[in-house]
Amino acid sequence: FNDWTRNILMVTRYDDKEYVIDKELKEVDVNTATSEEIATFEAYERDATKVHCIMLATMTTELQKSYEDYYPYEMHQDLLDMYH
Repeated sequence: FNDWTRNILMVTRYDDKEYVIDKELKEVDVNTATSEEIATFEAYERDATKVHCIMLATMTTELQKSYEDYYPYEMHQDLLDMYH
């Protein structure tokens, strides 16, 4: 697990997407959010989808099935609880 985490962090750091593992996605209310808040949310979602794919691609099939509906932050926190 420690090797896997280190590799994921290196890949995401390389592409400036490490923040999606460290920072939880907060939903925004499009009726009250500013255009800047909406743009930030949409950028986070795009980055989270890319990191999610990388994380799943490097897992065993059983873990993939368990985490296919998680965001990277949630996935990482759950794995930390289980394996750290």
